[in-house]
Amino acid sequence: MHRKTILLVEDDKALSTVTAESLEKEGFNVLTAYNGLEALELIQTNVTDLCVVDTMMPVLDGYSFVSRLRKKDTEKPVIFLSARNLKEDISAAFESGGNDYMRKPFTIEELILRIKELMRRSGLQSVSDKRIIGSYTLDKLSRNLIHSEGAIKLTYREAEIISLLNNNRNMIVTTDQLLHDIWGDKNNHKVRSLNVFVTRIRKYFRYDPQIQIVNVRATGYKMIYVSNYAE
Repeated sequence: MHRKTILLVEDDKALSTVTAESLEKEGFNVLTAYNGLEALELIQTNVTDLCVVDTMMPVLDGYSFVSRLRKKDTEKPVIFLSARNLKEDISAAFESGGNDYMRKPFTIEELILRIKELMRRSGLQSVSDKRIIGSYTLDKLSRNLIHSEGAIKLTYREAEIISLLNNNRNMIVTTDQLLHDIWGDKNNHKVRSLNVFVTRIRKYFRYDPQIQIVNVRATGYKMIYVSNYAE
């Protein structure tokens, strides 16, 4: 599947780095700019599918960048990010050509969901993103785990944990990696939450006994097929 490219325009470099890393883990290519002028230069020389744009930036603000973008491209989806939530700020975002508006602070989970939904509505992403896991099908976009016995509606973190373990099937995924990729940090206080999620996920796979999620003591977890593990 062709990897979609997101242009992230954010002058807070720490926030830009964390957001870009999270989007790349989700499978997107990410280009970063720290003001609207840099973003205009990147748009001219790179193919981009969607823009995530901060409103208040030096040199050229987000509203002005999108207004200029719309003179040449009326279709590219744009999500605005802003620490402001006044009615006039939201109106300015949509009047300049934005398609969505998120208030800071935001969660990476919500940003990813909004990006995927906007891409789906714009015809940039298929309605589903399906992965076969044994006799199950994981649809990440709708967050359904499908089996002949029925469909299980997953939470965002459940879907991400299953996807990460499946992508590294038969290999150990460390607790630190799971915490970093799913929760965004390695806070040990979240280990108990991770264990609860994994216990719940194991029950979801009860209809296919060949699929097991093994606890590797003091290290992490590993998704295996019993036949492969026996070898």
